[in-house]
Amino acid sequence: MPGTPETGSRPAVVEIGYAWRGLRDSAAFALIAIFVTTFLAFRAKDEGRIEPVAVVLCVVCGVGTVWLGGFVARAVWRTVRRLPLLTLGSERVVLHSARVALPWSDIAEVRIVSRSPDDRTAKIIVFVPVDADRVLAGLRGMPRRFARSGIKRVGGPIFVRPHDLAMPFAEVLAAVRRVTAVPVRPAIDPRSVGGMRR
Repeated sequence: MPGTPETGSRPAVVEIGYAWRGLRDSAAFALIAIFVTTFLAFRAKDEGRIEPVAVVLCVVCGVGTVWLGGFVARAVWRTVRRLPLLTLGSERVVLHSARVALPWSDIAEVRIVSRSPDDRTAKIIVFVPVDADRVLAGLRGMPRRFARSGIKRVGGPIFVRPHDLAMPFAEVLAAVRRVTAVPVRPAIDPRSVGGMRR
């Protein structure tokens, strides 16, 4: 049966934590966003006049900074508590950062997308659904928005960079093969997936 492990025994759940290197990159983006927002806030009032464009940009950057800061803070909190980023179970896969879970029976394949053959941080592990519309119909709020964006950009509602996982790439793929019979496809050209671009 598709999505069922080849072995008869029930495999252990594999919980994969956050890699500090991935959090470092996100924290750097957050600091840059804070700097840009602060700069725009000062520019919003120039020589006693309110600059509408600077105000709008400041608000947009501010909202983005709050969202990114919240994501980084939650990731750091989960890392400190040793909570997983990705869980591979015998019945489903869960991306905890996005609060999206999919049963293996709803996953057609695990696809490795490579945005650059020379950059090991550019690989993305994508869990491609059998029926994307059915997956989205079962989600609400932020998980739905994340899943819809992932399906459009890389082909799946659950996707993660191996660079962000506290487990070597080869071991992650080996864990996937242990818990499910869903096929794992090798790295492919991202131009053939969704709306993703280099």
